[in-house]
Amino acid sequence: MARPANDHESERFLAAAAGVIANYPAGKVFIGADVLRDMEADGLPVTAERRRLGPLMLSLRRSGVVERLGTEATPARSHGGVTTVWRRTGVSSG
Repeated sequence: MARPANDHESERFLAAAAGVIANYPAGKVFIGADVLRDMEADGLPVTAERRRLGPLMLSLRRSGVVERLGTEATPARSHGGVTTVWRRTGVSSG
């Protein structure tokens, strides 16, 4: 059973995910699983709090850092077979 991450771990996770997304080139199309995979490849913290990636994406969308393109089918059962597709804009998050 996955244990909930503490606030410090959650903040590290969110900062790492935002950093990965910020490093994507403008125009890159991706889904949340791509962000998690890239975080793992970079040795960044990927905790049990992966569900917090959605609210981060919405925050980045409000800031103009990413735009929502739509949805696509995915084998992830936890999301009913659908995932959101995002595109990195040229806007920085800072």
